[in-house]
Amino acid sequence: MRLTRRPVRIAIAVLLAAAAGGAYLSARVGAGDASPPRAAVPLRGAALPPTLRDAIARAAKAEGVDPGSVVEAAATGAGGDTMAALVGAGADANARVSFFHGFGMTQFQPPGRLFRPGAEMAFSEAYSGRQHEPARVGIVGAVRASVQRVTIELVGGRLIETSLVPNRGLLFFAYVGDTPDTFPAVVRAYDRSGSLVQTHEIPRP
Repeated sequence: MRLTRRPVRIAIAVLLAAAAGGAYLSARVGAGDASPPRAAVPLRGAALPPTLRDAIARAAKAEGVDPGSVVEAAATGAGGDTMAALVGAGADANARVSFFHGFGMTQFQPPGRLFRPGAEMAFSEAYSGRQHEPARVGIVGAVRASVQRVTIELVGGRLIETSLVPNRGLLFFAYVGDTPDTFPAVVRAYDRSGSLVQTHEIPRP
């Protein structure tokens, strides 16, 4: 896994033995599956294999997050291919957020550490497939409540508007592309006045 933007530690480096036959898996902080991301659901009801749910619960507990408070927000994909935001409550009852990539997840972070100073959007990217020849590229992210909409420009030029799922005062989104022309290329966040407040270009592996 590789991280960008800020040094967010990985809570679980590998959740599944997915790196078979030279497969390449990578995640960066910071499908086409254009179906609307699923709304927030309790972790116990998430469409994940039991082993993954148990691993997430253990990681949450180890980081001081109540496992019973964790929800899967804005999930896209299924099983080990799921990308989602994991949102729970810390010991202070405030939000903690982890970005989940099916094969791994970032550390649960409070919003004050999740977002760079002055940023309206935080995100994590994931790549799977052979190195330099990804079969899937995805992004899962969070935006502050001041953000009205998030768009994703695909490599092929199509522009899609993501569904934003609210939870604990933030909004979450996820997208995964599984063909080169549907890989996400540029993510843009807009405020309630329609002004562009943040742009992120997704690096090509």
